[in-house]
Amino acid sequence: MLPSEWLLNQGKGATVGVCDTGIETSLSCFKTNKITYKTFGPSSNRHGTHIASTIFSIAPKVEMIFAGGIMDSYFRLEQMIDWISAFHLDVLNLSLAFENRDENTLNKLNELASKGTIVVCAYAKKAKYPWSEKAFLSAGKGGEFEAPNEWIAYSSTGYKGLMKGSSVSTAITSGLCSLGKAIIPEMKKGDFLSMVTPEDIPIYQPLKRQRNIIL
Repeated sequence: MLPSEWLLNQGKGATVGVCDTGIETSLSCFKTNKITYKTFGPSSNRHGTHIASTIFSIAPKVEMIFAGGIMDSYFRLEQMIDWISAFHLDVLNLSLAFENRDENTLNKLNELASKGTIVVCAYAKKAKYPWSEKAFLSAGKGGEFEAPNEWIAYSSTGYKGLMKGSSVSTAITSGLCSLGKAIIPEMKKGDFLSMVTPEDIPIYQPLKRQRNIIL
């Protein structure tokens, strides 16, 4: 069970970084959230908005630093990491995975982890980077933390929708890590895994269709 103190605090005092496609910051659902946003090249708000909304659904009061852009190469991700590293991050959400290894990117992420940031990465069977690095927390079915792989949150249209995959698992996990880091700033990956289990998370239940009864 999640500590009651975590739930009551709602992530206040923690900062989560996100590198994703982009975010629609003008949506009313983000009106009460503190978001610092910068784009790097072309961006698309659909995926990133859902990821951000999922994190806030778990930790409503966490501060978010968001680097947005279409990551068609490691070069774009490196640019994002260089910018986002200037902030003090308790958690970094990477709802992504690459098939090829890139030493420069992994070195930058490992440096963040060495400073106390919990780097949460999407698990993917055939795309092993960056989640396979020992210092990072892999999320999703088959990963170290098997958070639910489907979740309802806001999309870039402003309406709620269901998204599936380890990207969502990563966002849920980042939200939970944010709750913990807000109370225990020195919490590390191993501490989190020893304190929280996927069973602590409410599993999404699809809405049942209305049934009309003939009287």
